[in-house]
Amino acid sequence: MATITNFPTAPGFTAMNFRQIDETKTTKTQSGRIIRHGNATTRFGATLTYPIMTQAEARPIKAFIAQLKGGLNDFDVVLPDISTPLGEATSNPFDMRASAAAGATTVSIRFADSSLDDSTEGSKTYLKAGDLIRFSGHTKVYMVTADVTSNSAGELSIAFTPALVNAVAVNETVTTNDVPMRVHLANNIQEFTHGTDSLISLEIDVEEVL
Repeated sequence: MATITNFPTAPGFTAMNFRQIDETKTTKTQSGRIIRHGNATTRFGATLTYPIMTQAEARPIKAFIAQLKGGLNDFDVVLPDISTPLGEATSNPFDMRASAAAGATTVSIRFADSSLDDSTEGSKTYLKAGDLIRFSGHTKVYMVTADVTSNSAGELSIAFTPALVNAVAVNETVTTNDVPMRVHLANNIQEFTHGTDSLISLEIDVEEVL
């Protein structure tokens, strides 16, 4: 398998159904007690709907999907709205202040425009609960679970879910804007609907790659 990098960004999507995928194993005892156990990390997925396209618009997308070979190969996609923070973070301004081990759900970050924390940045809410982030050292996407606000010393921390699937190192950058999600096609059969007016419609299902 490989990561295909020439994903066509035009004409873009007109609609998106965003999904959180959690796998929970449930066992019911003879007494009626239900035991639940989460045996996999959270993944995200989406159904992405394209606008009605002309032949010229659709053919680059057809060619790209052909390279994916169903769910075999993966690609990065920036999801509309979901990949944009509601906080005041702009231009991916953070990197890691300290390392964090796999399994952590909070990390310490700093402003990437300086080797030291900059208290002049002020007390702002840079990320809001529900925003997405991604670390430069691996491709998993995480969801912020509490607003991220700097204190008077310009210090910040991010609480997120799921727990880190890989350790992150000092100075790794934290992507907060146009967060790319590494995905694969959830279905091995892709259908392009051709109308008698030579216009084409398409909807694809994608799931995050771990």
